Order: sequence, then structure tokens, then C-alpha cells
Amino acid sequence: MAKTVVWDTEASDDLHSLYAFHSEKSEKYADMLLDAIFERTELIEQFPLLGKIVGEIGLPSIRELVVEKYRIIYFVSQSPEIRILAVKHSARPLNPPLKS
Repeated sequence: MAKTVVWDTEASDDLHSLYAFHSEKSEKYADMLLDAIFERTELIEQFPLLGKIVGEIGLPSIRELVVEKYRIIYFVSQSPEIRILAVKHSARPLNPPLKS
């Protein structure tokens, strides 16, 4: 059975910031990047364990998928929901630690 993706407020804020940053240079690229991020999150509805375990956290329930240089960090459990916790540039550390 497929799960439902739910975006936490921080993750939504991350997307808005990411779009604003990239759209200043190229709105077309910003649109393409967000489309790619949403396509990847649709995959985890069917395959919740697709992403790898986030190394800095080390919990099997906190996973990540990478789109270009951005990490989509998400929480998966027995719940029917998958929570997207954050979308962060891969060059930046996850600080402060994410809450599940």
C-alpha cells in the first residue's frame, strides 16, 4: 500500500527559499529543480525505503534522496505518512539536528 507524503513546515520553507534563490538567475531552472524534487518524493510514496540512511543521524527511519546538489531528508515509520523534514544543499551540514 502506498504511503502519503506530508511536507513539514521547515521543508516547505526550504523549498520556497530554494526557488527564490534560483529563480533570480533562471526561473526555468528553478521550475525544473522543484519538479525534479517533487518527482523524487512521489517515488518514495511507493518505495519508502528507497533513500539511504542519513549518515549524520544514523537512524533507519531518517532517510535521504539526492536531487542535483540537494538532499531531501524524510522520516518513514509504520505510519501511513512519510514526512519530508528538510531540503538542504549537500554542501551544508545538517545543523541543528533534525527532529523526527
